Amino acid sequence: MVNQLPQKKDQEKRVFTGVYFDRPQHDALRRLSKETRVPLAEYLREAVNDVLKKHGVKVPKPKVGR
Repeated sequence: MVNQLPQKKDQEKRVFTGVYFDRPQHDALRRLSKETRVPLAEYLREAVNDVLKKHGVKVPKPKVGR
């Protein structure tokens, strides 16, 4: 699998972050992603949003279009 960096126009919208997981956690997440056909990254973004919400951190919505 080739890891593609975001295109120049997307650089203000998204930032790459590498994260290590315990193997069982990673395997379970990959399985869930494959079974549901929801990208693993989407589950990770959802999890981050849940943690931020839990701790009362407000995140501004990304700007749409330029």
